[in-house]
Amino acid sequence: MIDLDWLHNRVLKLIEDETELDLDENLIIYGLDSIQVMELATELKEHDITVTFAELARVPTVNGWWKLIKEKQIAA
Repeated sequence: MIDLDWLHNRVLKLIEDETELDLDENLIIYGLDSIQVMELATELKEHDITVTFAELARVPTVNGWWKLIKEKQIAA
């Protein structure tokens, strides 16, 4: 099961930045691009969490994504 720590660490790898990550900050500021968002959506699907690129793009923050992932896990 995916948890917030997993998501946080995964996002840090995606943005390849070792700075302190604000969980409520727009990840585009950290250099996240659409290809990386698609990669995350694919990886989540491998964990049986189906989210679309559009859903992730609507709220590009770690906390926003975590809320979406929790909702998907509960619904599954």
